[in-house]
Amino acid sequence: MDEQQQPQETTRTWTVEDRKVFGWTLASTAGLGEAINLIAHGGWLGAGAAAAAAVILAKSSPDLYESVKDVLPWHDAQQAITHALTSHDQGKRSILDRALGRHYDDAPEDQDVDEDTRDVASMGEDEPVIDPIEARYQLQHAHNWTPDVREIAGKSQFVCGFRRSGKTSYGALLAEQLASKDLPFFIPDLEGDYLTLADRAICGRSILAGNDAGGPQYARVTAENAEQFGAFIIKKRVQVVLDMQSYRDIDIACRIVAAIIRGMIDFTSEHPEYRVPCAVYLDEAQRFLPEQMNASIISDSAVKGEFLKAYNDVIAVGGKRGLYPVILTQRISQVKKSIMAQPEIMVLMKQVMDIDLDRYDSFINRVIATHEQIKAFPQGRGVVITPEGEQFLVQFNRRKSKHNGGTPTVDAVYALPLDDDDMRPLIEPAHNDAHGRTTARPEPNLTLVRAEALQGVQDEYAQENSVRQPVERTHTPQMDASYPRLNDTQIVIFKATYETTGNIDKSLKASNADTRYRQHARVIIAELGLKKREA
Repeated sequence: MDEQQQPQETTRTWTVEDRKVFGWTLASTAGLGEAINLIAHGGWLGAGAAAAAAVILAKSSPDLYESVKDVLPWHDAQQAITHALTSHDQGKRSILDRALGRHYDDAPEDQDVDEDTRDVASMGEDEPVIDPIEARYQLQHAHNWTPDVREIAGKSQFVCGFRRSGKTSYGALLAEQLASKDLPFFIPDLEGDYLTLADRAICGRSILAGNDAGGPQYARVTAENAEQFGAFIIKKRVQVVLDMQSYRDIDIACRIVAAIIRGMIDFTSEHPEYRVPCAVYLDEAQRFLPEQMNASIISDSAVKGEFLKAYNDVIAVGGKRGLYPVILTQRISQVKKSIMAQPEIMVLMKQVMDIDLDRYDSFINRVIATHEQIKAFPQGRGVVITPEGEQFLVQFNRRKSKHNGGTPTVDAVYALPLDDDDMRPLIEPAHNDAHGRTTARPEPNLTLVRAEALQGVQDEYAQENSVRQPVERTHTPQMDASYPRLNDTQIVIFKATYETTGNIDKSLKASNADTRYRQHARVIIAELGLKKREA
């Protein structure tokens, strides 16, 4: 419809007569109602007093209206009331329609309904209207939690949940959502739960890092280049998952994690122009940095100090440099308090221990969830506490990447066939005497078992070092049967350490063995022809 054809809106001007009618009508209505009330309660004397008051109000109403008309929202209110009583846009019945029993199946033919308005009207209450300009900043965490990435990135998060509560799945979901906005992150992965994030179809700038030889999306990180790699994460804004299991032991892996974080902090300090929000994860925080540090899986005290300092630095000074921690733990009562100090966003999931539920009381309002409800949370459900203190229940969306760290099920028993031949070196068949009677089973031949295990290590060593010249065997020392022997795992660690150090005692210590194992160590050296590698 053209502008020239649209009816012009007019504003009615009240005359003195109009105002008098208004006053008398108001006074008469009020007076009549009050008169009935006063007759019932105050008799005819009260009714006469009410009539006198009504006359005075009626005579004074024009002057009263003139003094307050500028502040009366009459025009806007009149329009709102008229619209509510008469409108039946898009086939909806107005208040007046419902009062009179009128129905409208469709909108009037001459009424133009905007397509956007029709789409919005057809949406349910559970589907909020999203401004398309703001949609690019929206994170899809859950049906009822689609936060603005600008309000999430850069804010420290603390996530807590019992085993199989969905804690790690939320951590992966968060990483996927951050990657969808081209934001970097660094995830040290202890159990392989996050390795599948290194998929360019899910995280567009992802890199898998560790100590193995890899392809174009793999970075080999060592103690020598770890700090440089930390700077690389920030400069190139990549999403990195570090495979901690690829290192020989956990202490080496944790030392490299600390060095990477140190490189990230140093680079952002020297080059503020590269500062962007970058999440620094720590999953299974209660294992690395428990409240009682002697229970940490990190054995070297120096490495413990480096690791703790790295994450304390992220918490204390990382914010100004764009680095923010994402701490995940199973037990809120076991993690070191300095690591979870003052998180800006909390996600609290299922707990079953009273000590942890009592700690939850410091954060969760009982109106949101009681202890019994928290104990019964299904996988993926939790209470979110925002920086503003708002609390609400959330059922998180599923992660896109595959979860490799699931708990084995009974079906795994039937998926892998068993070969009884594998057990024969350890278990001898029953023994029958000359009369066919079953006698006691002889003891397992442990000497044979150890010899086969040692030969297996030797074959593995020869295969890994096939380019080296075979070493001429020397005479093998005879072992006293009373001396203790290293197990298979200790032999492998001893071999690798001895080739690096050439020192028996240091190699035994690395194998978690003492000097009582020296005689067996000398036998291993002779059997495998071990020598210290040239630098």
